[in-house]
Amino acid sequence: MGLRILLINHNPMNLSENNGRTLRNLLSDVDAESVSHLFFHDGEIDAPFCNSFYEITDFDIRHSLAYFKKAGNVVNPSNEKRHDDTSKYIKHCDKKPFTRFLRDVAWGFNTWKSKKLKEWLTEQKPNVIFFYGSDSVFCHKIAHWVKKYLKIPMLIYWVDDFYLSLSNGQKGLFSFINKTRFKRIAKKNILDSKNICITPKMADAYKKVFKKEFDVLFNSSFLTSFASKEVSNPIKMSYLGNIGLGRCESLLKIGSIINEFNLPIQLSVYSGEQRQCLLDKIKSGNGLQFLGKVSYEKVLNIMETSDILVHVEDFSEKNINACRYSLSTKIADCLASNRCLFCYGPSEVASIDYLKNNNGALVATNEDELKEILSSIVKDKELIKNTAKAGVSLFEKNHISKNNSLRLRDFLLCLIDEKK
Repeated sequence: MGLRILLINHNPMNLSENNGRTLRNLLSDVDAESVSHLFFHDGEIDAPFCNSFYEITDFDIRHSLAYFKKAGNVVNPSNEKRHDDTSKYIKHCDKKPFTRFLRDVAWGFNTWKSKKLKEWLTEQKPNVIFFYGSDSVFCHKIAHWVKKYLKIPMLIYWVDDFYLSLSNGQKGLFSFINKTRFKRIAKKNILDSKNICITPKMADAYKKVFKKEFDVLFNSSFLTSFASKEVSNPIKMSYLGNIGLGRCESLLKIGSIINEFNLPIQLSVYSGEQRQCLLDKIKSGNGLQFLGKVSYEKVLNIMETSDILVHVEDFSEKNINACRYSLSTKIADCLASNRCLFCYGPSEVASIDYLKNNNGALVATNEDELKEILSSIVKDKELIKNTAKAGVSLFEKNHISKNNSLRLRDFLLCLIDEKK
């Protein structure tokens, strides 16, 4: 029997979302007929690399408890809208420690452990589990049960740090209970599985805690490098992405320095942000313009016509802890683009640390460095071109989809061989 993968993830795969694209890139060298997908959240499915889907949602769990039934079903990807209220419920649960606790209690009745699920798992005949690391207790419990039921090895891919980080600044009894319960089941899975992390910083930290090896597999990109271009006047600088987690503040700081020194730089910010408090703040900033949400096709055009692509992180302790070990999903695309990548943020954050240590971008880790770099790119256009070339070199070293997909395949095949 060849490689047959059971992909376990909280959300259904969707190529319009960051996690979906990350997994698409990693599984690009795997036959779609050999991948089945178990997930726990209602939503649109767009996963051409999977052949069969089994869904268990909060709606299913609540319904099963109310009517004394089992939860979960095999689903068809074309049936996009399967429940009505789950997304709103999940959003609420994710924010409140008490409702998150109640959610795990509800899943703890194990109504998902059904004959139907066992039959589906047996029918799929997976010989390895690829678990996309989650911060949910019930996700880890189900992954652990499936591993024991099928008697097959599991590989966990950690793209965010859920184990070492603080509880997003949340305090109180239920936050403590949630974190304690999560650490107990996550530790069990970590010690009993193969683990890979998205950054060396995370792998090193986890290695120290668990006294075992953690490999590194960077996020990837299919993007083809754009042709080189002459630097515009004014210099065209673009930020594309989330302005939450304090990133708005760092963008405003860049804009204020551009404005203060009257630098010939045009900073454009593109984001689908909906929170009015952040929109009011970013729109009031000097030295930048906020242009809202754009399609993925438009994103590619903006990247191609830009001179510099911007990545920022916040300097507050809370947001440093939230992003300390993660690598932004857009970094691989930025490096591949053949456009200069400019980053502003604290060196404690893995994205900033990685790019600075590997000379893949112009990196400012404080306000003085920010002023110096902005001044330098105005005076020296070759700095922009040379940094773009350095970014492509780093992309070719660590972020080519084909290479990383083959590495993942090798990891999985080694696990299967070890189990024999």
